[in-house]
Amino acid sequence: MGVKILVEWLAKLPERPRTILKTCAYGFVAGLVAVAFQLALNAYYRAGIVRLS
Repeated sequence: MGVKILVEWLAKLPERPRTILKTCAYGFVAGLVAVAFQLALNAYYRAGIVRLS
């Protein structure tokens, strides 16, 4: 339900600010995914290669 409220709120905004907010949101989420990926690789490295050496 929270996503629906956010989508409705974004639809009410003028096009230019909506585009800027969507771009910022995409960048923020991409940053979170990159950090999660890096943490997963570090854990994989420690659990595998470091432990075996």
